[in-house]
Amino acid sequence: MKAGIYRITNTTNGKFYIGSTKDLSRRKKEHFRLLEKNKSHCLILQRAYNKYGNLSFVFEVLAFCPVKYLFKLEQWFVDNLKPQYNTCLIDVSVPIGYIHTE
Repeated sequence: MKAGIYRITNTTNGKFYIGSTKDLSRRKKEHFRLLEKNKSHCLILQRAYNKYGNLSFVFEVLAFCPVKYLFKLEQWFVDNLKPQYNTCLIDVSVPIGYIHTE
């Protein structure tokens, strides 16, 4: 899959998390693998996942974009959609985003 912006939504309460990645397919697998292992970097999302279970969460692509626009576009979605599970509201003036390990 391509680079882009994604949303992980709790279908039980409508709350969601917004993120960006160079590889949407890999990131989806990584998010849910970490959530299953109770090791997500996002504590609020992890707690909701533990409470509501894996069947209550869906991953959806909000937009595809070139890698160089990921942070700016993610910031736009965060500012306009107001995600409840994001603990770090990004700042595009910072040229480096969160680096995820394999």
